[in-house]
Amino acid sequence: MTEGLALEREGDELLTSGLWNRRRDLRAVRKHLGLELGLDPADVEVRCARTDAVLATGYRRVLLGDHGPYLELDPDAVRWENLRRVHAGDARFYDEWRVAVGGDGGDAVAAPENVSSRAGAHNDSRAKAPNAEDTAKLYHQIKPVSGQRNPPRDSAWAVANNRPEHEGYAAYVPNKVYVGAFDARVRGRAMPTPRANACFLDDETLDGVAQKKKKSANL
Repeated sequence: MTEGLALEREGDELLTSGLWNRRRDLRAVRKHLGLELGLDPADVEVRCARTDAVLATGYRRVLLGDHGPYLELDPDAVRWENLRRVHAGDARFYDEWRVAVGGDGGDAVAAPENVSSRAGAHNDSRAKAPNAEDTAKLYHQIKPVSGQRNPPRDSAWAVANNRPEHEGYAAYVPNKVYVGAFDARVRGRAMPTPRANACFLDDETLDGVAQKKKKSANL
């Protein structure tokens, strides 16, 4: 059944904009997580793939962009009590949150304004826990990425497609929360780590990679 989910279907091009990396990501999400786009599983637990901490109860959709596949979460569904905020500067597109592990560093923070929480956000101490950066990263979106034609090249999933400025590299919605599908565990299933992404690259995708490299070499 999972193999059938991984096959491309009529209408997939509308979801992927015909881009090879988004087709790769769609196949990966279907194959490894068994997820479909356009569904609203409101009761499924979304967990951190590395720590198994609960990140949210339910997700709205799978979002395909040029920074990889992401699960879109409602703020009220996020388990803020299991997270800690990573402080950043004012010029940012999102607030970053990580799974709270024993001794995480940072200032004590509360859940975002206008967001209800079962137990409130995690209160941090001053000593940063080792490997905290390896836990799932959640993005509480502040503003869209329109005007940003390409994503940050900080992930094995990121691909520069020079998208139109009015569109940006992904359709992130302000005040929604995003977690990489590659960072999540859903119904006990998780995706391979970025180092293992070669398992997603079938012949068709490899051809696309080769063509992009050839095009770049000729510039």
